[in-house]
Amino acid sequence: MTKRQPRLEKILPLIIILISILLYLNTLPNIFVYDDAYVITENYFIKSLGNLPKLFTKDYLPLSGELSYRPVVTLTYFFDYAIWRQNPLGYHLTNVILHTINVFLFYLFIKSISRNSSLSILATLLFLSHPLLTETVNAVCYREDILVSIFFLLAFIYFIKIRIPFSGRGNLTQQTRTRFVPSYITSCAFYCRALFSKEMAITLPILLVLFDLLCPSPGQGF
Repeated sequence: MTKRQPRLEKILPLIIILISILLYLNTLPNIFVYDDAYVITENYFIKSLGNLPKLFTKDYLPLSGELSYRPVVTLTYFFDYAIWRQNPLGYHLTNVILHTINVFLFYLFIKSISRNSSLSILATLLFLSHPLLTETVNAVCYREDILVSIFFLLAFIYFIKIRIPFSGRGNLTQQTRTRFVPSYITSCAFYCRALFSKEMAITLPILLVLFDLLCPSPGQGF
């Protein structure tokens, strides 16, 4: 029984990924809905890769059709259009892939906090199948919600990784010193990407402070 458990823990994430993909495969034949036409089919900004530098200029807002600064989201539209043109299947496929990445990161996030594989699996299954996500995955124009979650979770996970035990005298251990700086920089980099995906990422520092207060025991990574 003990020997089977490590094998099961390796297989379970793959099962979760498979379930996530299968659950939303029926979205691939769908057409563009809601504001998809506005941000894709009628958006001339994403139809030329020559416009990529304008993602980082004052011309972004009037040309992109966005009401707020979300260059990471628009960048994915550029890539989708370059590959798929106006074929909705490709855009929905990107959403399914991004959602699956999000599901896997959610599993890692819960596992890094709880240290409980069963709880992590149950929480992830609830997350990936929750009806609230249906609209987000189905509508291409809501992709910012998936992207901000991906970078939000990555920033949080790397924050947890740097909460390594201190030595007995209150000093950082050698292991902590070696991984603190790269993990901290990586967490900040993902946080910036989250902010450039959707503004709600601004709440991350507040959540990190609350997490540090409510979970004072340092994590061990995952």
